[in-house]
Amino acid sequence: MRKLGRVVKYFLICSFIAVNLIILGFDSVPNQNLFEEKALSLIAGYQKTLALYQGWSMFAPNPSRENLFVDADVYFANGSKEKWAFPRANQENRGALMMRERLRKYTQDNLEMKDQEALWLDLSHFVARDVESFEAQHLGRKITGIQFYRHVNYIPNVEEEFIPHGQFTVKYEVVPAFYFDPAVGGRYGAKENL
Repeated sequence: MRKLGRVVKYFLICSFIAVNLIILGFDSVPNQNLFEEKALSLIAGYQKTLALYQGWSMFAPNPSRENLFVDADVYFANGSKEKWAFPRANQENRGALMMRERLRKYTQDNLEMKDQEALWLDLSHFVARDVESFEAQHLGRKITGIQFYRHVNYIPNVEEEFIPHGQFTVKYEVVPAFYFDPAVGGRYGAKENL
């Protein structure tokens, strides 16, 4: 009986891995037939949840023209404020960048959308947990609010303005995106400003 349990467990794990690899394979092909498009549309929520989606927006002929990142002001009960920053590719070494690639994709692919209140709320909880665990070991301050900001830079067409490789953007439009009040809790503690 114990051996049968191991076999079933092994089969389930292998099936899970195989299914996810098949999904990645089908989704990585740019020219999909009608069947593949229908099948992928049925599991789009699953793909986004597990970050199994590869957007083709970075490739020609229409690459993404937004350079954006997210940060937040965390407000504490004693009146102080700290800046919390999402990881950014140009500020990470290669090893850290590989480990945090899903966070970058999360920001780039999801947090620019105006209809993603649930994702902003989820990010609010993530930041609150991150800050609270740090505060528990250091100053012990209590969070009273988190204000998220989107920093957006629109990349011009090459014909309009050529930006040399390696030249980093320094000018961003800063937009207040989302406010989270942990005292209210749940969806009602968050306000979308997009």
